[in-house]
Amino acid sequence: MIMNFSARILLFATFLMNLGTFAVYTFLAIYLSNILQFSPLQVGSVLTVLMLTSRILPFFCGSFADIIGYPNSMMYGMIVRALGFFSFSFASSFEGTIVSASLTGLGTALYEPAVGAFFSQQDEKEQKRLFTYFNQSLNAGAIVGPLAGGILIQIGNSLPFLFGSVIYLIVSLLIFAYRRQLTVKTFSNNSIKNNMVNTLKDKSFLYFNFTMILFWVMYSQLTVMFPLMMYKITHSQADVSFLVTTNSVCGLLIMFLLRRLFEIHEPMILIIRGMIIMAVGLFFTWIFPDKWWLMFCVILFTIGETLVLPASDIKVSLYSRGKASGSYFGLSKISFGIGASIGSFFGPILFELDKWDGLPWLLISLLGLFGSLLMAYLKQKEIYPVHDSSANSTPPSS
Repeated sequence: MIMNFSARILLFATFLMNLGTFAVYTFLAIYLSNILQFSPLQVGSVLTVLMLTSRILPFFCGSFADIIGYPNSMMYGMIVRALGFFSFSFASSFEGTIVSASLTGLGTALYEPAVGAFFSQQDEKEQKRLFTYFNQSLNAGAIVGPLAGGILIQIGNSLPFLFGSVIYLIVSLLIFAYRRQLTVKTFSNNSIKNNMVNTLKDKSFLYFNFTMILFWVMYSQLTVMFPLMMYKITHSQADVSFLVTTNSVCGLLIMFLLRRLFEIHEPMILIIRGMIIMAVGLFFTWIFPDKWWLMFCVILFTIGETLVLPASDIKVSLYSRGKASGSYFGLSKISFGIGASIGSFFGPILFELDKWDGLPWLLISLLGLFGSLLMAYLKQKEIYPVHDSSANSTPPSS
């Protein structure tokens, strides 16, 4: 099956977007603390504002995208995000960086739900393929971005921000140039308020999002407990960077082997299996305090993660059934924000407990196993409405 042109454009835009993101995010905390000399409280405040705006606002912005059209929301999101990075490059005060973080988060909130909603409007078989390619595009950007940012920050501290800003402007121009091809019928004639209210009335979807919080708690350990463990073993920042890069590279490559699974299995089955594999990878980590054993556990963790991420997007699109998809994808980002915040806060605390070395890994992995059991319960209890794939097919370009 040949992928349609509009989908290829959006996948390329996604790669560019994540390239610009990781060129900055990889070094953002270091930039704030070492270059701007912010206190730990100030650094945490800026990162918290960035997290809250990018993970809470998507619910409102996704409903907004249902009304104004997904290409417009994506384009506005990239412009606002470009402004956020541009202002980061010049901001030296705490207040200025808070404004920059708010703009960056708002841009993310406008862009991400619209992308997921666009893919959800394709026919059901194409959806599954697109969400796996979407995952690979994100991973490709996560591989190239830190390399570009690492080179640029050696030349000038503000260059990664300017680079990201230019990248986002290019993406916005790309979307503008092909906006007609990216236009799909949204199947939503309601107001923003009604879209949000109707989404919140979907109890099955709310239960799903609540359970996904446990996945995001596990997922956040990729940037918390795994790096802390690597540094504890090797005392090398280079090895920590290698660990994160390994995750992105493996995620990109593993998808080539797993893509067929998304076409033949229900997404909930893949989510359940993926969470179990992630929990096993987490639990095994403490057994051997060795660099290469840790890398093996990260690869195992990545296999599980690669199953869950596209499957969860597919599941969200099935819940929306082509109606107010932006609202559904926007609300799904809130579970990410809650779970990642919990995991990022408690991960370091658990890791520093002066108890049995396996305790933090056991507790987080048990959370993941509990999440997989909840998902199995949801799968058993849900009665899926008949999915009309013809209603989700892409209408002719206008």
